[in-house]
Amino acid sequence: MITIEMNENKLFDSYNQILEKLSREKPSKVKIIYKNGCKENRRLSRYNENPEHIFMYGCKRRRYGYVITPYGKQIKEWQTVKISELIPENVKWERSWKRVLAMLEKSGLWENMADEIRNVLDIGYEKLHQARKEDWKKYPELNYEEQREKRIQEIKKIDSRLVEKSKDTGTEYTISNFWLYSMPAKIKTMYWGKPYRANKIKENIANSLKNKVECHEYQDGARINYYDVTFGYRPEYNRAWYNEEYRNCGNGHYYIALNATHALFLEDD
Repeated sequence: MITIEMNENKLFDSYNQILEKLSREKPSKVKIIYKNGCKENRRLSRYNENPEHIFMYGCKRRRYGYVITPYGKQIKEWQTVKISELIPENVKWERSWKRVLAMLEKSGLWENMADEIRNVLDIGYEKLHQARKEDWKKYPELNYEEQREKRIQEIKKIDSRLVEKSKDTGTEYTISNFWLYSMPAKIKTMYWGKPYRANKIKENIANSLKNKVECHEYQDGARINYYDVTFGYRPEYNRAWYNEEYRNCGNGHYYIALNATHALFLEDD
């Protein structure tokens, strides 16, 4: 956390200190403390159309907001600005997958995936992103199958562990979950609603995983939020799933369960 005191006599200098710490691409989370003692959590970035100005995002807005200049009335009301330091993408990626791996090692779930994560952590962020760029490349002079084969061979040159062979046909493909592993892991706490409804479900899940007993749990979306929530555990495979589907609909957000309380996002459908 970087703390910048707003000097009323040198407001332009304080403004520039904030600018230096902001990125144009990704907004920074900040805490603004006003002279009247009020505190506010907001997001700031450099303004795309003029990077010498600050852009403040509106509350709960991802795109819209307004420009803050060193001469405006609003900034004169600021006393202190605390800026969360941006974590480099490669560091964020490594931390997130190490966290997933630690949860899997403790719960014992998804042993094959834990092995894959150890591999991708060893391969590293840079190589994964080189391979991801290669997977997007087009070779207009080649037909579809030749392009696919060309991309596979180029990815193998980056790291052969990123390619696996089908046992049935011998065809080579990028490893399962290749695209998932190339991005920071998205981990969430499973949500079952208010404690008086959720505690029994959480207890059942924890006991099932501990005793390796098959488990299926369901919570109607009318009781908690917009989603019908389900959990399933298959002890013969030692795998568990967590889904949030729109009410009375077969589409939603799909996860694998990492333990009795947390899940890893896989895809939207």
